[in-house]
Amino acid sequence: MDTKKASGTAGRKKENFWQNMFKHKGLYLMALPGIIWFVLFKYVPLAGSVIAFMDYDIYKGIGGSKFAGLKHFAHFFKFPEFGQIFRNTAILGAYDVLIVFPIPILLAILMNEVRGAKYKKAVQTAVYVPHFLSWVIIGGIFTTLLSPNTGIINYIRQMMGMDSIYYMASEKHIRGILVIASIWKEMGWSSIVYLAAIAGIDPALYEEDS
Repeated sequence: MDTKKASGTAGRKKENFWQNMFKHKGLYLMALPGIIWFVLFKYVPLAGSVIAFMDYDIYKGIGGSKFAGLKHFAHFFKFPEFGQIFRNTAILGAYDVLIVFPIPILLAILMNEVRGAKYKKAVQTAVYVPHFLSWVIIGGIFTTLLSPNTGIINYIRQMMGMDSIYYMASEKHIRGILVIASIWKEMGWSSIVYLAAIAGIDPALYEEDS
């Protein structure tokens, strides 16, 4: 009896699932292109990660290359600069969590308080645009701005009687530059989700009674 009952319940759930799919077929069809794009460009490329475990030959491809196991990982861990590489990665990851992550939330809160529609749209457009620039372009912009000879930052320093600094080759400054570049590039785009979440909150929940 219990088996038949469980089988009947599973059958009803399956039937309800397909009924729900048919009922909201329009929404599923609208989501289908996004799902296909996500699968093709996010999940399918993960299969290429297998080359890390191979003596990969570009001419033979994945199927023809020899399996190497953890040989390349062992070689990397023995690399003299591995400790420094790991430390730099950990520090940049900490900066990303402690500094880069909260900025879009603060930006979303600030933009939500802007009442002028035209001004708000102008600000949103200005902060969204950098997301669509490649990191190559971002690197070129910062290299130009921070150039020791022609960069505007060092030009201002020279006007103030200070020496030029080669920021892009400075161990002291490069981490900060990477953090600032990451914030500038992604804060506007990342704030979209938080702004949408804030807009969905009933103002009565946080506004004081007048």
